[in-house]
Amino acid sequence: MLSVKILTMINLMIGYVVGTVQSDNGCACVVTKTAITAPNSSVSVAAGCSSKVDWNNGTSKWCLVDQTSGPCGTLHAGFGYADACINAGFPSLLLTAPVNLEWDQSGYTFYTGQTLVLNWTTRDINSDEWLRLSYVGAGGVRTLTTGSGVNSTAGTFGLRLSDSANSLATNVPLTLATVTNPSVYGLIPNITILQSKITAVSIYDGNRTITTGASITSDDRNMTIVWRGLGEAQIGLTTVTVRSSGGGGGGGTTVGTAVTGIVAQGNMSVNYVLPRTFTGGFGGTAYTAQISVQGTGTGVAPYTGSSVSFVIALAPTPSRTATPSSSVTPTPTPSLSTGATASNTPTVSITASTTPSLSSSLTPTISTTPSLTSTVSITPTPSQTPAASLDLAAVAAAATAAANANTASIVGGIVGTVAAIIIGFVVRRVYERRQIHARRLRKLETSKGTANTVQKMRALYGVSGEENSGTTVMYQVSMPQAQENMRQYASRRGRGV
Repeated sequence: MLSVKILTMINLMIGYVVGTVQSDNGCACVVTKTAITAPNSSVSVAAGCSSKVDWNNGTSKWCLVDQTSGPCGTLHAGFGYADACINAGFPSLLLTAPVNLEWDQSGYTFYTGQTLVLNWTTRDINSDEWLRLSYVGAGGVRTLTTGSGVNSTAGTFGLRLSDSANSLATNVPLTLATVTNPSVYGLIPNITILQSKITAVSIYDGNRTITTGASITSDDRNMTIVWRGLGEAQIGLTTVTVRSSGGGGGGGTTVGTAVTGIVAQGNMSVNYVLPRTFTGGFGGTAYTAQISVQGTGTGVAPYTGSSVSFVIALAPTPSRTATPSSSVTPTPTPSLSTGATASNTPTVSITASTTPSLSSSLTPTISTTPSLTSTVSITPTPSQTPAASLDLAAVAAAATAAANANTASIVGGIVGTVAAIIIGFVVRRVYERRQIHARRLRKLETSKGTANTVQKMRALYGVSGEENSGTTVMYQVSMPQAQENMRQYASRRGRGV
């Protein structure tokens, strides 16, 4: 009796398990086969909506329908109560394109560390159904949802892609499927997932590329560290450190001061100072330049990269004994020519001695020749002579000669300048007078030509004229025939004719 009650309770509990995917006619597909949920069903027919051999001896998408709440679907002999479930699934699936980090990145190419976002709609899937999102990666099937999955009514799901090498994939489909009926799924066009990382780390000492095992002297010089941030490794804040890699007793020792707080980019270049004061880890200890890019987000591990190993050499120790030394030999040689004939060669010798021993001998030499050339030569010579000698008269004479020579040069320059100005003025006056005289001659020639022209015209037309003292000119017209007639008339009157 007790066993019957327990069995009844189990059956009732199983009966409350309602299918989460519906058939095309609205019947709930069986999740678990029992005598209550799937009576008269064949043992060989599996529960769930999937493509399988049907009652028409073909292959189609159908499911056994749940009979817990009453008859539903059609009873097919040898199969049980069944119905088609072709429409159950995801009418739309939309993958949000990632942020482009590289020039060749497409809408279906992701880098690890980027966020993948998927949106969907459902049909004939109940609200109590859960979904899983997965793809086949380098390490096998990668399920992006956790636990029971994401509820079908959410309509969206997003997550940060893991930086694990198992996450990498090339041209594989992304699948969204129901948990209870894995055959009800939707496919996303093939995606590719690439590794975000720091790559191509190089070190330069000036123009020299540092190779494995090369040496750099720690003498306050700048070494240049360059690298390439790929994918998400080009986003965040960067820290650069030169650190020993664990040999020679200097394991974990940082050289100088780390460079921090640099905003990451795709192509990076940072100068790092190797201080002269660094004295640890010499004698073959290997060092590397280490780069770390910390992205945003809680619990996100930084991207790291490392250079080849190299050796740091100790800077030469500066000498602690300073020996001052100076040698000054000024030799001014002024030269003035005044036409004088004189020779004056004073010699001044100055010798000073200090403690411990620093003395100098100054020997100015001034020589006046017909070109009045003065030469001063000062040659400090270390000497052990403690005495000092100074010929003040010779120094004064040399200074006077130089001053007289400078004065004569200045006066001569002034006189020459004035003479040049006067000569220029006289030449200009002569030139101007000659120009005035030439213009007068040309004007006179023009006047003569005009007078000759007038005389010729008078002779041609028989016109003569006289110029009064004023401006009035009297003209007399001479007619040759009339004159002849007048002479004849006068002659006849004289004869009494």
